[in-house]
Amino acid sequence: MFERSGFHFFTFRGIDVAVSPWYLLLMAFYMFSPMLGSGSGNAANAFFGGLMTVLAITVSLIVHEFGHGFVAKFYRLRPSILLHGFGGLCSHDIASSDKDDALVVFAGPAAQLVFAGGVFLLNTFLLAGLNLGTATPLLSSFVYALIFFSVFWALLNLLLPIWPLDGGQLFHLFLRRLMPEDKARALALRVSIFLLIPLGIFAFMKAGIFLAILIVYILMYNFQLLNSGQDLAGRASGARAAQSPASAFQDELLGDAERALADEDFREAYRVCHQLRSTGAMPDKMLARVWEILAVSAVAMERFEEAESYLERAPNTAAVRRARELAQPHLG
Repeated sequence: MFERSGFHFFTFRGIDVAVSPWYLLLMAFYMFSPMLGSGSGNAANAFFGGLMTVLAITVSLIVHEFGHGFVAKFYRLRPSILLHGFGGLCSHDIASSDKDDALVVFAGPAAQLVFAGGVFLLNTFLLAGLNLGTATPLLSSFVYALIFFSVFWALLNLLLPIWPLDGGQLFHLFLRRLMPEDKARALALRVSIFLLIPLGIFAFMKAGIFLAILIVYILMYNFQLLNSGQDLAGRASGARAAQSPASAFQDELLGDAERALADEDFREAYRVCHQLRSTGAMPDKMLARVWEILAVSAVAMERFEEAESYLERAPNTAAVRRARELAQPHLG
């Protein structure tokens, strides 16, 4: 649904964090938009106020995604984080059970709420006592924005059963316990669509064009999933995910990736393979080919840090060996 690659930002505890250009563009909009309409004397204050908001959003999103990421890493799911144009994404391998999956999903908003509580206590008992908020209004606005966004985004993500928000994922996992996967999938997506339509109308009328565009984009994505038959969980009734047969949608995506690779359009091959990974379970042979294309494409684009993990998972083909030789001088 969202872009799957970006510029490497940092790595913490073995979890890579990347930032997409669209995220940077969005944050720039939030930073500079308060200056519009403000007088020349207030332009600097408006800019720094916007900067504090951007920093607060970024810190809060990173905390949320690391909540997912640390639990995914505990289950050896090889997580990575991307800040993209519509928020954050923690990508990881498919969990072995619905219970593991639910814990990974729940950990994001839980970490954000715990973090917000910690910031609130710190501000109440330490910063307030030192009068830092009075002395530095920017610090006060940063703390307020950090608490507000963390609580707001965590609750929104957790309580709304909208796919692919955390609440939508948990709702789907709950339905899987009550009914067969095909019915659970269809019901989860229909409930999501049912909620998105009035939210989109409200956004167009009251909340602003950006939120409206986001909701329409998610709505279209839900309709696409509903019509494609694409699996949401990546595993069926406890069976090994890797043994699930490929869907026609997955076959089509792999064909697109193969053609892009043959045309040496490595960026497109890389993008399509990440999209294919997000579709869920696939046969071992298909997954091996995906790792191979990702490895070759990442090396060709000189994304050597990303290529390292793909080279480890890819089969030892001639193309992978050549890619490994090219990448070796750039790897520690």
